[in-house]
Amino acid sequence: MKKALTGGFFGCLGVLGAIVAVSVVLIVILAIVSGGDDEEPSSSAQGNDATATAPSGSSDQTSPTTAPASTSGVPPTETPVPPTPTPAVFTFGSGTKIVGAEVAPGTYRTRSGSSSCFWTRLSGFGGTFEEIIANDFGSGPAIVTIAAGDVGFDSSGCSDWSEDLSAITADPNGPFGEGTFIVGTDVAAGTWRADGDASGCFWTRLSGFSGGFDQIIANNFGANVVTIAATDAGFDSSDCGTWTKIS
Repeated sequence: MKKALTGGFFGCLGVLGAIVAVSVVLIVILAIVSGGDDEEPSSSAQGNDATATAPSGSSDQTSPTTAPASTSGVPPTETPVPPTPTPAVFTFGSGTKIVGAEVAPGTYRTRSGSSSCFWTRLSGFGGTFEEIIANDFGSGPAIVTIAAGDVGFDSSGCSDWSEDLSAITADPNGPFGEGTFIVGTDVAAGTWRADGDASGCFWTRLSGFSGGFDQIIANNFGANVVTIAATDAGFDSSDCGTWTKIS
Protein backbone atom coordinates (compact mmCIF):
# COMPACT_ATOMS: atom_id res chain seq x y z
CA MET A 1 0.00 0.00 0.00
CA LYS A 2 2.81 2.43 0.88
CA LYS A 3 4.66 1.57 -2.29
CA ALA A 4 1.66 2.35 -4.44
CA LEU A 5 1.27 5.77 -2.86
CA THR A 6 4.90 6.56 -3.47
CA GLY A 7 4.64 5.71 -7.11
CA GLY A 8 1.53 7.80 -7.51
CA PHE A 9 3.20 10.69 -5.75
CA PHE A 10 6.21 10.67 -8.03
CA GLY A 11 3.94 10.34 -11.03
CA CYS A 12 2.23 13.53 -10.06
CA LEU A 13 5.59 15.23 -9.67
CA GLY A 14 6.52 14.18 -13.21
CA VAL A 15 3.37 15.67 -14.62
CA LEU A 16 3.95 18.93 -12.75
CA GLY A 17 7.54 19.08 -14.04
CA ALA A 18 6.40 18.68 -17.57
CA ILE A 19 3.87 21.46 -17.13
CA VAL A 20 6.53 23.77 -15.67
CA ALA A 21 8.91 22.99 -18.55
CA VAL A 22 6.25 23.75 -21.10
CA SER A 23 5.49 27.04 -19.31
CA VAL A 24 9.17 28.05 -19.36
CA VAL A 25 9.37 27.36 -23.09
CA LEU A 26 6.26 29.42 -23.72
CA ILE A 27 7.68 32.32 -21.66
CA VAL A 28 10.95 32.26 -23.62
CA ILE A 29 9.08 32.22 -26.94
CA LEU A 30 6.88 35.13 -25.87
CA ALA A 31 9.95 37.04 -24.73
CA ILE A 32 11.63 36.52 -28.09
CA VAL A 33 8.53 37.53 -29.99
CA SER A 34 8.02 40.56 -27.78
CA GLY A 35 11.68 41.60 -28.12
CA GLY A 36 11.50 41.36 -31.90
CA ASP A 37 8.44 43.57 -31.95
CA ASP A 38 10.20 46.21 -29.79
CA GLU A 39 13.30 46.43 -32.01
CA GLU A 40 11.53 46.69 -35.34
CA PRO A 41 9.80 50.06 -34.70
CA SER A 42 13.10 51.42 -33.36
CA SER A 43 14.94 50.58 -36.56
CA SER A 44 12.03 51.96 -38.55
CA ALA A 45 12.17 55.23 -36.62
CA GLN A 46 15.88 55.51 -37.28
CA GLY A 47 15.27 54.98 -40.96
CA ASN A 48 12.57 57.63 -40.97
CA ASP A 49 14.88 60.12 -39.18
CA ALA A 50 17.63 59.57 -41.71
CA THR A 51 15.21 60.05 -44.55
CA ALA A 52 13.81 63.26 -42.99
CA THR A 53 17.19 64.94 -42.42
CA ALA A 54 18.76 64.04 -45.74
CA PRO A 55 16.95 66.75 -47.78
CA SER A 56 17.90 69.42 -45.21
CA GLY A 57 21.57 68.54 -45.49
CA SER A 58 21.33 68.51 -49.26
CA SER A 59 19.67 71.95 -49.25
CA ASP A 60 22.41 73.45 -47.06
CA GLN A 61 25.10 72.22 -49.40
CA THR A 62 23.51 73.47 -52.61
CA SER A 63 22.19 76.86 -51.39
CA PRO A 64 24.61 79.64 -52.41
CA THR A 65 23.01 82.17 -50.05
CA THR A 66 23.38 80.26 -46.79
CA ALA A 67 26.87 78.85 -47.40
CA PRO A 68 28.85 82.02 -46.46
CA ALA A 69 26.84 82.56 -43.26
CA SER A 70 27.24 78.91 -42.18
CA THR A 71 31.01 78.94 -42.70
CA SER A 72 32.03 82.33 -41.33
CA GLY A 73 29.04 83.50 -39.31
CA VAL A 74 29.84 87.12 -40.36
CA PRO A 75 27.78 88.92 -43.04
CA PRO A 76 29.80 90.08 -46.06
CA THR A 77 30.84 93.73 -46.06
CA GLU A 78 31.33 96.10 -48.99
CA THR A 79 34.86 97.17 -49.84
CA PRO A 80 35.13 100.94 -49.18
CA VAL A 81 35.89 103.08 -52.23
CA PRO A 82 38.81 105.45 -51.58
CA PRO A 83 37.95 109.15 -52.06
CA THR A 84 39.11 110.84 -55.24
CA PRO A 85 42.06 113.09 -54.37
CA THR A 86 41.51 116.80 -54.93
CA PRO A 87 43.90 118.18 -57.57
CA ALA A 88 46.47 120.57 -56.15
CA VAL A 89 45.93 124.25 -57.00
CA PHE A 90 48.82 125.75 -58.97
CA THR A 91 50.45 128.77 -57.35
CA PHE A 92 53.63 130.75 -57.96
CA GLY A 93 55.44 133.65 -56.33
CA SER A 94 57.24 136.80 -57.36
CA GLY A 95 59.99 136.98 -59.95
CA THR A 96 60.27 136.60 -63.71
CA LYS A 97 58.54 133.49 -65.13
CA ILE A 98 58.78 131.97 -68.60
CA VAL A 99 55.28 131.58 -70.03
CA GLY A 100 54.62 128.02 -71.21
CA ALA A 101 57.54 126.55 -69.26
CA GLU A 102 57.17 127.89 -65.71
CA VAL A 103 53.66 129.28 -65.82
CA ALA A 104 50.81 128.37 -68.18
CA PRO A 105 48.67 130.97 -69.95
CA GLY A 106 45.49 131.74 -68.04
CA THR A 107 43.93 133.98 -65.41
CA TYR A 108 45.48 134.18 -61.94
CA ARG A 109 44.75 136.15 -58.82
CA THR A 110 46.39 136.98 -55.51
CA ARG A 111 43.98 135.88 -52.82
CA SER A 112 45.16 138.56 -50.39
CA GLY A 113 46.36 142.10 -50.73
CA SER A 114 49.86 143.49 -50.39
CA SER A 115 51.29 146.95 -49.78
CA SER A 116 52.82 147.36 -53.25
CA CYS A 117 52.12 144.74 -55.92
CA PHE A 118 53.59 145.43 -59.36
CA TRP A 119 53.21 143.05 -62.33
CA THR A 120 54.23 143.13 -66.01
CA ARG A 121 53.36 141.01 -69.03
CA LEU A 122 56.37 140.71 -71.35
CA SER A 123 56.97 140.00 -75.05
CA GLY A 124 60.68 139.45 -74.42
CA PHE A 125 63.42 139.67 -71.82
CA GLY A 126 65.43 142.54 -73.27
CA GLY A 127 64.25 144.95 -70.58
CA THR A 128 63.03 147.55 -73.07
CA PHE A 129 59.77 149.49 -72.90
CA GLU A 130 58.76 147.97 -76.23
CA GLU A 131 58.67 144.55 -74.56
CA ILE A 132 56.10 145.63 -71.95
CA ILE A 133 52.69 144.38 -73.10
CA ALA A 134 50.80 145.64 -70.01
CA ASN A 135 51.46 146.33 -66.34
CA ASP A 136 49.69 147.43 -63.17
CA PHE A 137 50.46 148.61 -59.66
CA GLY A 138 48.26 148.44 -56.55
CA SER A 139 48.03 147.60 -52.88
CA GLY A 140 44.99 145.32 -52.86
CA PRO A 141 44.24 141.87 -54.36
CA ALA A 142 45.30 141.67 -58.02
CA ILE A 143 44.11 139.72 -61.07
CA VAL A 144 45.92 139.18 -64.38
CA THR A 145 45.27 137.20 -67.56
CA ILE A 146 48.47 135.90 -69.15
CA ALA A 147 48.03 135.33 -72.89
CA ALA A 148 49.39 132.37 -74.83
CA GLY A 149 51.51 134.78 -76.93
CA ASP A 150 53.25 136.27 -73.88
CA VAL A 151 56.91 135.35 -73.47
CA GLY A 152 57.26 136.20 -69.80
CA PHE A 153 55.50 137.45 -66.69
CA ASP A 154 57.18 139.43 -63.93
CA SER A 155 55.84 140.47 -60.53
CA SER A 156 57.26 141.92 -57.33
CA GLY A 157 55.83 142.76 -53.90
CA CYS A 158 52.72 140.63 -54.62
CA SER A 159 51.17 137.81 -52.64
CA ASP A 160 51.37 134.36 -54.25
CA TRP A 161 49.48 134.04 -57.52
CA SER A 162 46.86 131.28 -57.71
CA GLU A 163 44.69 129.70 -60.39
CA ASP A 164 41.91 129.51 -57.78
CA LEU A 165 39.42 132.18 -58.89
CA SER A 166 36.79 131.49 -56.24
CA ALA A 167 35.43 134.35 -54.14
CA ILE A 168 37.70 136.20 -51.72
CA THR A 169 34.82 138.15 -50.16
CA ALA A 170 32.35 136.69 -47.66
CA ASP A 171 29.31 138.16 -49.44
CA PRO A 172 29.19 139.75 -52.94
CA ASN A 173 26.67 142.27 -51.59
CA GLY A 174 28.82 143.08 -48.57
CA PRO A 175 31.42 145.84 -48.15
CA PHE A 176 34.84 145.51 -49.81
CA GLY A 177 38.02 147.56 -50.05
CA GLU A 178 40.56 148.47 -52.71
CA GLY A 179 42.07 146.11 -55.24
CA THR A 180 40.77 144.16 -58.25
CA PHE A 181 37.65 141.99 -57.84
CA ILE A 182 35.59 139.67 -60.04
CA VAL A 183 32.05 140.95 -60.69
CA GLY A 184 29.41 138.33 -59.85
CA THR A 185 31.88 136.35 -57.73
CA ASP A 186 33.43 138.85 -55.30
CA VAL A 187 31.26 141.88 -55.98
CA ALA A 188 27.61 142.07 -57.05
CA ALA A 189 26.30 144.34 -59.75
CA GLY A 190 24.62 147.51 -58.48
CA THR A 191 25.40 151.01 -57.25
CA TRP A 192 28.12 151.39 -54.62
CA ARG A 193 29.47 154.29 -52.53
CA ALA A 194 32.95 154.53 -50.98
CA ASP A 195 33.50 156.13 -47.58
CA GLY A 196 36.96 157.57 -48.34
CA ASP A 197 38.01 161.00 -49.56
CA ALA A 198 36.45 161.34 -53.01
CA SER A 199 39.25 163.61 -54.22
CA GLY A 200 41.79 160.77 -54.16
CA CYS A 201 39.50 157.91 -55.25
CA PHE A 202 40.23 156.22 -58.56
CA TRP A 203 38.08 153.35 -59.89
CA THR A 204 37.88 151.33 -63.13
CA ARG A 205 35.22 149.06 -64.59
CA LEU A 206 36.81 146.22 -66.58
CA SER A 207 35.80 143.86 -69.40
CA GLY A 208 38.82 141.63 -68.73
CA PHE A 209 42.04 141.31 -66.75
CA SER A 210 44.78 141.61 -69.38
CA GLY A 211 45.77 145.07 -68.16
CA GLY A 212 45.29 146.55 -71.63
CA PHE A 213 43.57 149.85 -72.31
CA ASP A 214 41.08 148.09 -74.59
CA GLN A 215 39.55 146.33 -71.55
CA ILE A 216 38.73 149.54 -69.68
CA ILE A 217 34.96 150.07 -69.87
CA ALA A 218 35.03 153.27 -67.83
CA ASN A 219 37.08 154.90 -65.08
CA ASN A 220 36.95 157.99 -62.91
CA PHE A 221 39.17 159.94 -60.58
CA GLY A 222 37.67 162.04 -57.83
CA ALA A 223 34.29 160.30 -57.60
CA ASN A 224 33.22 157.86 -54.87
CA VAL A 225 29.98 156.52 -56.39
CA VAL A 226 29.88 153.92 -59.19
CA THR A 227 27.32 151.66 -60.84
CA ILE A 228 28.75 148.26 -61.71
CA ALA A 229 26.96 146.42 -64.52
CA ALA A 230 26.22 142.69 -64.44
CA THR A 231 28.12 142.36 -67.75
CA ASP A 232 31.33 143.81 -66.27
CA ALA A 233 34.11 141.28 -65.74
CA GLY A 234 35.88 143.12 -62.94
CA PHE A 235 36.11 146.23 -60.82
CA ASP A 236 39.29 147.91 -59.57
CA SER A 237 39.76 150.81 -57.18
CA SER A 238 42.48 152.51 -55.16
CA ASP A 239 42.44 155.08 -52.34
CA CYS A 240 38.65 155.04 -52.15
CA GLY A 241 38.15 153.43 -48.75
CA THR A 242 35.41 150.83 -48.20
CA TRP A 243 32.66 150.37 -50.76
CA THR A 244 29.07 149.78 -49.55
CA LYS A 245 26.18 148.84 -51.80
CA ILE A 246 23.37 151.42 -51.80
CA SER A 247 21.09 149.95 -54.50
